[in-house]
This record gives sequence, C-alpha cells and structure tokens, in this order.
Amino acid sequence: IRRVLRPGGLLFVRTNAQALPYTPDDPQYNFHKYTTGELRARLEAAAFVIHRIGRVNALLGLVEIPRELRARRSSTGGYVGLLATVPRKGATWRLKHAWLRLEGLLVAAGWSLPLGRTHVALAQATEGAGCV
Repeated sequence: IRRVLRPGGLLFVRTNAQALPYTPDDPQYNFHKYTTGELRARLEAAAFVIHRIGRVNALLGLVEIPRELRARRSSTGGYVGLLATVPRKGATWRLKHAWLRLEGLLVAAGWSLPLGRTHVALAQATEGAGCV
C-alpha cells in the first residue's frame, strides 16, 4: 500500500486485534491478530506517520471471551468470530449496534479504547520513501 500511495496520502486500516484471552492466529482462514504495538511498528517501518490508532469492538470482545475459551478446548480448531452467524434482530442486536455507534463517535473524537477485537488506524504517507 505504501508503495502506491502518493506522498501525503491517507491510509485507514481496520484489522484484527489480539484480545483476552490470548488466542493464536487462525491457520484455516489465515488471519493475524495484531497487538497495538506491533501494528504501530509495522506502519512506522513502512514510512507512515500515525495520526490515530486504537481499538474498537470492546463490548463484542467481552461477549466473545466465553466462546474463545470453549474453542480452545474443542478439537475443531479456533473460533472464527468473523465468520460466525449472528442473529440480526432483538434487543441484544439493537444494544450491540448502539454500542458500536457510540464507539465510533468516541474514536472519531480521538479516544483510544483500552480493549477491543479490532484495531483501527489512520496514517499518512511520508514524503519520498517508497513512492512510485
């Protein structure tokens, strides 16, 4: 991405965050769970200036802890939250979406949430390095 983004161009990243309890990367669907420090280091190493980095999906992360623990004990592999079937109606669904809207407002206002299943980052390409 850095190679093709013009100098001063903005990059918005949304990716998996390592959560509690710690769970290994998913080998079946090939996705990595980043720590905040790891994502920051990778963006900076690729010549990006980070304007904002943080976590979202905090409530979802708390709700999924029991599923992550059950998946650890099962022989079928890791729990894949991205591919889980989630009911799209009822009070729980409305509460989840209201919470996600609130998180979005907090992140837009510059808050960095201390936990969550997803990282978001806004970074800017520096002048020169890596540009075509």
